[in-house]
Amino acid sequence: MAAVRAARQEAHFAFLRARRDKILIAGGLRPQPGAPFEGGLWIVEAESREAVMRIVAQDPSFDPSIRRVTIANWGRPFPEPVTL
Repeated sequence: MAAVRAARQEAHFAFLRARRDKILIAGGLRPQPGAPFEGGLWIVEAESREAVMRIVAQDPSFDPSIRRVTIANWGRPFPEPVTL
């Protein structure tokens, strides 16, 4: 996966930048700092699960033969906007 990630990284980052209106947060997941990436997490604002999958399918780094996607709905306990 490291070789695949390196080959597609620039196109992937450009894809994320171009969709900042929908992909609000994106980043890699590691079991601990400095360890190899084991996946990623996106916070996406979309009207449906299907809309999220359409976004994911357009990502140059997405290849369903080597990647798995899990979509979950997030419920916030507070109505205020999230600021990071």
